[in-house]
This record gives sequence, structure tokens and C-alpha cells, in this order.
Amino acid sequence: RCCLQTLDRLRAKNSEVVYVCDPVMGDEGQLYVPKELVPIFRDEVIPRATVLTPNQFEAEVLTDSKIQSQQDALAAIQQLHA
Repeated sequence: RCCLQTLDRLRAKNSEVVYVCDPVMGDEGQLYVPKELVPIFRDEVIPRATVLTPNQFEAEVLTDSKIQSQQDALAAIQQLHA
């Protein structure tokens, strides 16, 4: 959360600051981080990101959905950008 505080301070000085978030949380069906971090990413980090680059597994975890088609992927993207 320290990074988010820094981001907030930077944006207070310059609202055009871009934050690119690659939520490195896991891959191939396995989390690399404690599961307790998922809601922090979903509820605090993702909403502040300008650009978000999750892999398929991370997008599934963050949206609590299974991505099996292009339509599923688009729905997950819309949910992450909501």
C-alpha cells in the first residue's frame, strides 16, 4: 500500500501521472502471492491503474470468472475497467 500512497502523492501534484500495473499474482492456475492479497489488488490497486496487464489466470482471479473464449475475455476486461 506504500506504492499506492506514493501514487496518490504524485497524482496530487500531477493528475496526468500514468500508472502501469502488472499484477504479478500467479500463472498456470497457481497464485505466487498469498490469497489475502487478491482483494487488495482488486479493490485498491486495479482501480488506480491507468494501464493494466494481467495474464489470463490473473484476470480470472481478479474477476472471479473463467476465461474460455474471446467473449469471456472481453467481459473480464470490461469488469476490470469498471
